[in-house]
Amino acid sequence: MNHWLILLTTLPPLLAEVLPYDLSADAINYDSNDLVLKGNITLNHDLGQMKGEVATINKGELSLEFSSIHLENNVSIFLESQGKLFSDEAFFDFQTMIGKVSSLEYPVIFKGKELDFFCRTINLSLRGGNGDR
Repeated sequence: MNHWLILLTTLPPLLAEVLPYDLSADAINYDSNDLVLKGNITLNHDLGQMKGEVATINKGELSLEFSSIHLENNVSIFLESQGKLFSDEAFFDFQTMIGKVSSLEYPVIFKGKELDFFCRTINLSLRGGNGDR
């Protein structure tokens, strides 16, 4: 709850209108194009829940809405219908619904409903189509 009070009192009202998701962090900095979050980050989005220690959310060039996120350090992503990802770093473009998850120190871990695997990099496409992939 304290995170919300800080967020609502320190960020411009326009920012609250263009964020299509809930978020919390220990520290939040905003300029006209980027929202930088640090420490205990939790972001609840239509895709699912994302966690990390550092995140930069970028605004699209011609849009008021934020269009992408870059997460770093102890990244956990809980995708609504696909599974769970654990990595060092993740990038998602919310407009194209594509992303990349990678790790240098240890493999990316994906735990799905029917499949688990480990690798250094995963390229994601989360667009709807003939399924929820």
